[in-house]
Amino acid sequence: MRRFVLVATMIVSLMPAMAQTFKVGDFYPDPNVNLDDAGAVAAIEGVVFLVSEDGKSGKIFSLKEGKGLKWSVTGDVDYTEDTDDGMSNFNTVRAMEPDFYSYPAFAWCASLGEGWYIPAINELVAMREAWGMTQAKRRALNSRIQKAGGDPIQQSIFVQSRGSNMSAIYYSSTEHPEKRNKVLSLSFNSTGGAGDGLKKLSDSMENLLYRAVKQF
Repeated sequence: MRRFVLVATMIVSLMPAMAQTFKVGDFYPDPNVNLDDAGAVAAIEGVVFLVSEDGKSGKIFSLKEGKGLKWSVTGDVDYTEDTDDGMSNFNTVRAMEPDFYSYPAFAWCASLGEGWYIPAINELVAMREAWGMTQAKRRALNSRIQKAGGDPIQQSIFVQSRGSNMSAIYYSSTEHPEKRNKVLSLSFNSTGGAGDGLKKLSDSMENLLYRAVKQF
């Protein structure tokens, strides 16, 4: 009898997690996380930026971001052509080089754990939209990200070598369809579409950034 009660209790305790639903801007895996609870904050994986119609699945972006990392140390053709699914691009690179030795940004992404990848260009656009299309919304989400111990999404960055602010440019994993030594990128200081692309080797500038993405 005690064994039955224990099993029943476990099932009941799992029900809220199974019924959990999310919306854009929520923290994952607990959309109602108490940011004043250090233990709960430590369990946060990322911020929801795309969500299914029923709110039970979607994609998150990482609290932390990568910077000062080369996309590739060779600049070769990589055939990461998917514009919607960065995991497909990530797996293309991993198939060529499982340890990502020639792909420092991909190695950083892999170090975050299983399932993380560099977003494709359209995922990056969706991430920027989820961040907010007004300064007030962007500040609000950044404030929550920082309270959770993450890096705020950047709109502009002071570049020491230039002595001035420059737009924050986030790399995607989507290779330029015509200029294969470049990947498509996105300015987070505008609402425009994908840029013409940044050279895979031109990451010495301080304003070139990465954010990792994961499905749930």
